[in-house]
Amino acid sequence: EIERLNEIIKNYLSLSKLGNANFERLDLNEVVREFAEEAEEMAGRRDVSLEMRFGRGDTSVRGDRNMIRRVLVNLAQNAVDATPMPADVPAAG
Repeated sequence: EIERLNEIIKNYLSLSKLGNANFERLDLNEVVREFAEEAEEMAGRRDVSLEMRFGRGDTSVRGDRNMIRRVLVNLAQNAVDATPMPADVPAAG
């Protein structure tokens, strides 16, 4: 329960930082490509591979590059953490 409350508090604190956001026009594909190298390194430490898929056409958004990057880091970290280590994976059969 304490962990859940901590997450709620962290989310509210993150929302309070929106006033300090640096909104600009960004190509979302470019932001993901910049992030991909770090994400692959993070996944590699757990022997996990990441698959990146990029949008076609106009992928521009108006947003804060650092906040988008933080979202990507959190998503990738959660995915890697939720993936069992190879020794933890039960044998097929």
